[in-house]
Amino acid sequence: MPKLQAARVTQCGLDFAVVLVDPKLFMNKNDLEAFAEQAQSLFPGVPVALLSYDDLKVTRYHGPDEVVAFLKQIRAVSLPWVEYSLGE
Repeated sequence: MPKLQAARVTQCGLDFAVVLVDPKLFMNKNDLEAFAEQAQSLFPGVPVALLSYDDLKVTRYHGPDEVVAFLKQIRAVSLPWVEYSLGE
């Protein structure tokens, strides 16, 4: 089963999950949306955002606007990252 890094966050009136993804995923909108649906299965009922950064430290986000706005204001390294297996 594929492993991924994700964080469940409850801060500033928001309750959401963020999943770290390969930057290549952002090259194909259909793949990005499909992965977002898969990741959502790990966090039922909670908005999920996807986050990636490449070798040049360019950060990309995908998800609900209010979650993305919050993520842009913080350092992702400070989130409580946990390893998950998709399909569990």
